[in-house]
This record gives sequence, structure tokens and C-alpha cells, in this order.
Amino acid sequence: MKKEPEAKPVRGINSNHIALACGVSQGTVDRALNNRPGINSETKMRILETARKMGYRPSQLARSLVKGESMTIGLVLFHLKNQFFSQLAEAIEIFAREYGYFTYLTLTHNKYETEKACIDHLYGRRVDGLILCSAVKDPGYAAYLGSLNTPVVAVGNRLPGGFPFVGIDDRAAMRDMVRSIIHRPERGGIQRIYYVSPALANADNENIWAQEQRYAGCLEAASEIFPGESKDLQVVPISRSDYLQALEEVDIRKNIYSAVICGSDIHAIEVQRYFLQKGWQIPKDLVVAGFDHIEMLKYLQPSIPSVGYPLSEAGKEAVRVLLEMIKQNQKGSKNKPGDIILKHNLII
Repeated sequence: MKKEPEAKPVRGINSNHIALACGVSQGTVDRALNNRPGINSETKMRILETARKMGYRPSQLARSLVKGESMTIGLVLFHLKNQFFSQLAEAIEIFAREYGYFTYLTLTHNKYETEKACIDHLYGRRVDGLILCSAVKDPGYAAYLGSLNTPVVAVGNRLPGGFPFVGIDDRAAMRDMVRSIIHRPERGGIQRIYYVSPALANADNENIWAQEQRYAGCLEAASEIFPGESKDLQVVPISRSDYLQALEEVDIRKNIYSAVICGSDIHAIEVQRYFLQKGWQIPKDLVVAGFDHIEMLKYLQPSIPSVGYPLSEAGKEAVRVLLEMIKQNQKGSKNKPGDIILKHNLII
């Protein structure tokens, strides 16, 4: 016998409609739909078949109200223009799904109002927890997040207020990168570093903790190798959004062997393209380096040295820590897991 095709889901069909169609109580329908005892098999099969024909689909929001969990998590990121975030989002979604959780992704575009609206929306959807890469710099933000009584994990960029953090030691990673760049054997070593990080211009208004740590690591490595007011090495910060124009204005010369070190690979890619178009040979005339080692780098020639950020592991650990917090929260425990600092590696 040919089985009838599955009915398309119909918005608004609920257990009360099914009860009326079957001539039973709503409680009987609920027992059938949720596989609870107290109903004979014939009635149960009739109710399930009626529900199928009517296009009934269970309301996840209603279920979350009953069970106290929605099996969803909220993910809040800056944007997806940088492959760092898209790769991180994919890792989080994959590992969350392995544990039976769906992921709601929202983007803030580095704006405080948008980030708060994203979190309010996710809270309204009754997500079980939040993973944030936050750009908000507000003394009251930690208290606001705490008032939600929802587990929160910071990934990639720290949050104030003692929320668990998953990421690398950005400062140490950039120190290692700069050390490796300065000691290059070509032309007697690097004499000048131009450090490109447009985010530094927003330090007063945005949470740019990771970028600040990377710049600090660059300065520490430079002063460690050339202590004091050394003329052997100069570090020139470039924090303008039009950083290519800024590099043009500082008049980088081929007779001074220099490195342009960027706080993110996306800027390093643009910098390298700019100098290649001007006819420079890289790394013979100039060294260009980045940070994060996004997938796009493997397609570029010449290759760009970068800090390898273990994004798959970061996504996995962020999900693991969050689920641990969700479990503790359901038990009424307020204990928070510690930070997870992952190992970086240099791709030279």
C-alpha cells in the first residue's frame, strides 16, 4: 500500500486542534505526542497519524518552557568578512551539533547597540548559553551579562567580569612572530617594523583586547632584542583605517630592510598585494607577516608568515566549556570553569 506523502508543516497547528479532530482531550494528545504512558496504543497511533496529516510540528519554544532547555546556543561575532570568524563559527556549529545543540549566529559589526540587541534577541529565544566575541567596552556590560542568568563564554576576545575565556596567548604569540621576523638572515636582519592594526584607533570605544595584546607583544619582542633607545630597530604603529595610504605616506624605502607586521591576516593580504603591484619583491625587498593563519593564505604566493590560531580546537573548547556551564547552571551551581589557553604555532 502506497504511503500518503508527508503533509507540509502548518504554522499555528497545535495540540488543541489535534484534540478536536480526534475527539479526545488535550492531555491525551500531549501524552501521545511526547510518548508518555497512560494512553492505549490504538489511540496513540490515531493521534500521531492525525498530527502528521494536519502538518503539525512541535514548537521548540513551547518545549523549552516545559523542559527548561531549548537545546540551542547563541553565537555572537563581529562579522564574517574575516575568515577567522567564519572558520570559528563553523567549528562551533559542528561541535555543538555533535552534542545535539543548534546554533543561532548573530553579527554585531563592532557596534555596541547591535551587540546588545543580538544578545537580547537570543535571550528572548531562550538559548541555553552564549558564546561571545565581544566588541563592547562598557563598565556596566559585565553586570548586564550576569543579570541574564545565562552561561556565557568569551572566545577570541576577553570579557571583563570573570567570564571564562577560550583562545590563545595573543601577546606571547606575537612576541614569537616578531622574534622570528627580526632574526631573518636576509640583508643583516630587519631594521624597521611597521605595525598595521586599524583596530588600535578604536581602543577608547571598543573592546579590542586581543589586538592590544598583539601590539604589546610586538613592542616587547622589539625591546627585548634591541633594549633601550636603539637606532637598530624602530617600530612604527599604523592604526588608520586607510592603512595602505598611511604606508604610502611613511615612505618605506628598499634600502632600509623593513617588515610590515599586521594584527590580522586580512590586512597582511592587502599589504602584500599593494607592494607587489608596486613592483616590490617579497621577501627580498620587504617582509609582510600576519596573524591567525586563515585558510586563504594557503593560496597565496609569496606565502605570508603568520601565527597559527587553532580555530577548530577553539570552537570545540568553547562549546565544551559552555555545555559544562549549562549543566552546572541547571544544578543551581554558580561555579565557573577556568580559562582555556590553547597553543599557537608559527607558520613561517
